[in-house]
Amino acid sequence: MGQNAKNSAYASFGFNAQVKNFSFYGDVDYNSRDYTALSSTTYTHPSVANIQVNYNFTPDFYVGVCLHHMTGEYQSKTTTEDGTFSSITENHYKDQNFRPWVILRYTFRKNADKKHKLGKVLNSTEEGISIER
Repeated sequence: MGQNAKNSAYASFGFNAQVKNFSFYGDVDYNSRDYTALSSTTYTHPSVANIQVNYNFTPDFYVGVCLHHMTGEYQSKTTTEDGTFSSITENHYKDQNFRPWVILRYTFRKNADKKHKLGKVLNSTEEGISIER
């Protein structure tokens, strides 16, 4: 009550695509600022900004490259004011800085071609569980 109007912007975007043997993934989350009754926090970069590309040699083996926090270090600046009190705090999240990485993944599958029967699950006698075929 009695405060001036505030404004902020929030955006969230994600995608994934499969093209032949390639997989593409991306995420971006951005919030321009947050407010409390006494303070305002401004953010300089997205909290999440990742893009990853995988190449699948086989269904069980791929190599991937990811650009983690590709927009730079996540930072915030909080300004607090109450009467004669005033405070400014800047935070630099060093763990949320640009960090590229490469992954080489192989999945070992035992009995991959074997079908798993769900008879015991579908015929459960526990009360409150209803699974219809």
